Amino acid sequence: MVRHLVAAQPAHGHAAFLHVGQRFGSCLAFGLGKLRDAEIPDAVDHVEAQRPQLAGKPHQLAVIVRQRRLNERFVFQRGNHDDGTKKILGRSGRLDGDGFVSAILETPACSRYIARKLYRFFVADLPTGRPEVDKAAESVVRQLASMLVGAKYELKPVLKKLFASEHFYDASIQNELIKSPAELVVGAVRSFNTPVRDLGVLGDAMKLMGQQVFNPPSVKGWDGGRSWINTATLFIRQNILCFMLTGKTPQGYDPLANKESFDSDAFRDALLASGESAVDGEPGRSDTDRFIDELLRFTLGSPNRGNRKAVKDYLDRRARIDDEAVTHALLLVTAMPEYQLC
Repeated sequence: MVRHLVAAQPAHGHAAFLHVGQRFGSCLAFGLGKLRDAEIPDAVDHVEAQRPQLAGKPHQLAVIVRQRRLNERFVFQRGNHDDGTKKILGRSGRLDGDGFVSAILETPACSRYIARKLYRFFVADLPTGRPEVDKAAESVVRQLASMLVGAKYELKPVLKKLFASEHFYDASIQNELIKSPAELVVGAVRSFNTPVRDLGVLGDAMKLMGQQVFNPPSVKGWDGGRSWINTATLFIRQNILCFMLTGKTPQGYDPLANKESFDSDAFRDALLASGESAVDGEPGRSDTDRFIDELLRFTLGSPNRGNRKAVKDYLDRRARIDDEAVTHALLLVTAMPEYQLC
């Protein structure tokens, strides 16, 4: 994290480390532009004293506390630390690096900012532009912020509360998020049980879609949301799902496409066996209608008439729902705009 905040650079001096203290508070705790330089003048001492160094340098002054990379270690430079009284965000005392972080976490704005980020990541972007939804969302954010403080910023009980709430399953906030490239690819593997085939191909596709996994563009991470979707990434999204379902690439087929094939029979049988219509059998409905309804429910959640008609028009041209029909129906559904949402 500190390396992302440019503390690993060879720059020295008050201005350089004031920049790091500013970014630490702004990016991780309050939001960009919400923290003034005057509020963190003493934070620079903590950043100056805690910076990554290349392993093996003779001027390391303290115990190594964390291995960062193969040739990089995180050290505490006691000689660079000012042990005097400091004032950070209204808190005074002989604060060290932990005290600097604690001063930030104890600020009410910090818990609200993190709660809002959790809500935007797992539920919906705020504001949605719908007053009735935004009012309920702000109430949930306040509850999450209060829980964060009470749980000493342990995320597990906070997320458990969010995921078990009625608000999380409210129909008005369903399908409000755009799937990230990682969510799209990993979600397809887990939900369709497709072969992984080639991790290199999957990684390259996610990079082209705007997300190089484990390598965010900055400490801020990826912008997400609408930035995931444009005319180029939509084609890549469909191409990578086609690769996972069939082994086909723009240049041909994966060499192991026949050996590592998508089991469409197993997917269809599991879909019909676990679907809502499997409970009473729904006499009078054809297998095709049952398959369409369960497929759209499973992939889109709440399908509309247009989506159903598109799938039905295709399957009506087939003599039966065989392996190829199931795979092609999935390709059709995963190309729909609604499938890009979660």
